[in-house]
Amino acid sequence: MILLSAGLDVVEDKDYTLSDIRDKFGDEVAALVYGASEPEELINADRDIIRDYDRLGDGVWDIFNASKDSVAWYYISMLDAFGNGDE
Repeated sequence: MILLSAGLDVVEDKDYTLSDIRDKFGDEVAALVYGASEPEELINADRDIIRDYDRLGDGVWDIFNASKDSVAWYYISMLDAFGNGDE
């Protein structure tokens, strides 16, 4: 689980490719990282919630197809599921 959570954004945020991950960790880990990675067209898109909040204030919640409480629940659940990386 720690390896997966550490690898979730490695292709998006670092100078690594899926081929690098496959070479170092094998096909199974590469498939997990690929499955958890965002599509290429979204990686550089302006979709950062903090940036949007700075620009829109509480209007940022209108962007989502869910309520503010539901969005908060989602991100808190993801934090609980994957931990904060201190393990």
